[in-house]
Amino acid sequence: MGFPVLGFGAGRPDTWQADESIYWGSETTWMPKGNDVRYNGSTDYAGRFSKPEKPLAAAHMGLIYVNPQGLDGNPDPKLSALDIRTTSGRMGMNDSKTVALIAGGHAFGKAHGASSTAVGPAPEGAALEEQGFGWANPFGTRNAVDTITSGLEVIWSRTPTKWSNDYLTSLFKHEWTLTKSPAGAHQSEALPGASGVPPALQQQNVPPAYHVGQ
Repeated sequence: MGFPVLGFGAGRPDTWQADESIYWGSETTWMPKGNDVRYNGSTDYAGRFSKPEKPLAAAHMGLIYVNPQGLDGNPDPKLSALDIRTTSGRMGMNDSKTVALIAGGHAFGKAHGASSTAVGPAPEGAALEEQGFGWANPFGTRNAVDTITSGLEVIWSRTPTKWSNDYLTSLFKHEWTLTKSPAGAHQSEALPGASGVPPALQQQNVPPAYHVGQ
């Protein structure tokens, strides 16, 4: 990945079922719903951001942080910032640590979001013959530009497999406009004239452009 390796810190062993003593929330549905109880049904985004049910930090059942498309899928970056601050704060992070986490998490990589009509069932609900293979993907070639993961089709680095600061550089260097991925997910794209980063749907003879998630 192009950065110095300081060592390896082994995490907890993989388990089929997490410790039953952990409280994940009272919701019975997952993202994009799954937050009606922790916010007591409130849609007052500006007023509710600091008041999710304690000790929960994640904005939805099934997430570890916040909805990348914004609060309840509402792509308002100012409201998202409030949500991020609350979630990170409950995880023991101040603003500086939160910036470090977000920037570090986008130091390389991209996200994939092919047509939502091709997204198969969740692995635990898939057919027996598909068990162990992750999310079933019948779309196109089933890999490369036809890969499906988050539903966001974004890239933020000229070198998505190498460590860099391109994510922060692109954020501050360009003006952005709201658009949607092939799967219909809200995401932002640099206004015309941006260059230097390959498009999220990387193909030959396609002008380079910046793309970034909400």
